[in-house]
Parts: sequence; structure tokens; C-alpha cells
Amino acid sequence: MIYKRRQFFQKLSRGGSALALTPFFQTLRVHGAGTEEALPKRFVFVVKSSGIDKFNLVPKGLENHFVNPDDHKKLGNRGRREGPLVDVALADYKLPEKLASLETLKERLTIIQSLSGVGFRGNHTKGFGTLSLHDSEKVAVAPTLDCILGQHLSTGP
Repeated sequence: MIYKRRQFFQKLSRGGSALALTPFFQTLRVHGAGTEEALPKRFVFVVKSSGIDKFNLVPKGLENHFVNPDDHKKLGNRGRREGPLVDVALADYKLPEKLASLETLKERLTIIQSLSGVGFRGNHTKGFGTLSLHDSEKVAVAPTLDCILGQHLSTGP
């Protein structure tokens, strides 16, 4: 069968659209069946904190190691105070203003601070180093944290 160019592109676009919309339709099917736990897990990493300062990411009521406890002045990047790991449920705390849009998700939220790429070479975001802890500016030499989480929690093939 001979296709005209217009017919070819119409069929191609329909097929491509169906392929692109497949994950969306799967999510709709899961929602419709009422099986919320079957929904894919989502992760959000804020790695380069341009416009977000770490001083304002600590929930109220938790010790803020980025602020001097005596005069409440912000400490610089290298001036943060060391302290023990804080592992608490965020449901009991009010999120700071910068994270307020995540308030409805705070029971499933984890805040990890003080990961540093200081020793890594490269551009401002340190390439793949932040999530893989390897010094590589442009080539992923090890799996990143988001990749490992996806492997363990994926519901897909």
C-alpha cells in the first residue's frame, strides 16, 4: 500500500501519541481501580540550591545547625555546627516557609542536608557527584541515588 506523506505523518503521530500517553493511561487505570499503593513512587531531589538557603529548610522546633544559637545569625557554608543525625517524623513539626508547598506531603518527606561536593571538580553543580558521591563532572561512573531508589521501588519492568 502506498501512503501519501500526510497519511504517513498522521499515522505516525497517532502511534507516537499513544506511546507517549501510555504511562498517563496506566496511572488513570490505577486511580480508577482505587489502588493508590500501586501508583509509581516519585522522588524529588533539590540538589543545586540556587535561591534556597539551607538556613530556611529546617522545620520549626528542630535544632538548626546553620544558625548560631546565641545571636541567631546565619553561619556560612563552612561554619555550620556539627551535630547528631536527626531522624524524626516531620508530621509533628511545621515546615518552614520555603517548604510550605510540601505541607500536605510532609508525612512522606525526608530532608537530607549537608551533602557536599566541596572536593569534587567541575561546574557549579558538580555534575553527577552529588547523588552518586563520585567525582565525575560529565560521565556517570556509578549509579546515582535516584537510580538506585528506582531499581528497588519500581513497579515497572
